[in-house]
Amino acid sequence: MFCVADFVVWLFSFSSVYRNLSVMSTILGVQANQLKRKIDWTAKVLSSALHNRYVNFKSYDEMKADAAKSKFGRNAELEHLGGVPVIIIDGTGIPTYKPQDVRMNRLLYCWFKRKHQVRCQVVIDITGHAVYVGPMKQGHMSDNNAMNSERNEKSHRGFVEQFSAHFGDVLRGSESYVIEDIRNALFVILGDKGYGSFVPPPRTAVVLTASAEGEDEGGCRYIDKHMRNKCIFTSPIIAAYRSLIERVFGRIWNASNFLRGPIFFSQHDLASDLISIYLSLSNRALSLGFDIYGQNDDDCDPDDSSQ
Repeated sequence: MFCVADFVVWLFSFSSVYRNLSVMSTILGVQANQLKRKIDWTAKVLSSALHNRYVNFKSYDEMKADAAKSKFGRNAELEHLGGVPVIIIDGTGIPTYKPQDVRMNRLLYCWFKRKHQVRCQVVIDITGHAVYVGPMKQGHMSDNNAMNSERNEKSHRGFVEQFSAHFGDVLRGSESYVIEDIRNALFVILGDKGYGSFVPPPRTAVVLTASAEGEDEGGCRYIDKHMRNKCIFTSPIIAAYRSLIERVFGRIWNASNFLRGPIFFSQHDLASDLISIYLSLSNRALSLGFDIYGQNDDDCDPDDSSQ
């Protein structure tokens, strides 16, 4: 399986190889449409198999151990979060060609990126291990709307549903699902200003990078501390920790010219499968001990003998 996955990764490392199907089909002696269907089918099967095996949540104890090794929470402003499991969330986009259809032109246009694209949501832990890869969404959808829309999809369980199901025992064992203070959070999600109205899982606080008005408490500014099941606030020092997910995205874009785009909208399922394949292989590399995101010197305890 990994040999086939490596071949697919190599194939899509060069956009011209896949897009110039007429040349490849001539070399292999098959029709271009038949070759395209085979490539799409192979990518979908690999994505499903690798995703189910490697893109998953760790146990609560494993996440606490990873958080203890990280420098997150060692700052004076966030010392009360030391050892709390950290999750980083962000959306990434793939540029698309401008569609001729007026309606599709409006749906694919991302107003804050000022380009046509398709977007998906990715969630990682403090080590860079991907725990969730969302489906592709049209470019006009904000990160808030994309995450909240997944709650209503019958064919796909969103991040909040998967998170709540996996950590159900931990969440149910707590005193209350509702938290009004960051110090009572069992998990912390780091995000940018695009998640200001995101409804997090129970007993989970959301820390945003942008400033916001509110009461200064515990080194952070609350956006809305009275909304049920929500504890969303900002801190000016979490940007360095949240930048880890940018390294995760950067590794994908450096490996694949195809995913750097532009692509046709009809290829959005294929792009989603490829992102899952790349993240699955990255998770496997992390599990084998490879420091693919360069965190050992920056984020881990220098006294840790395992380094």
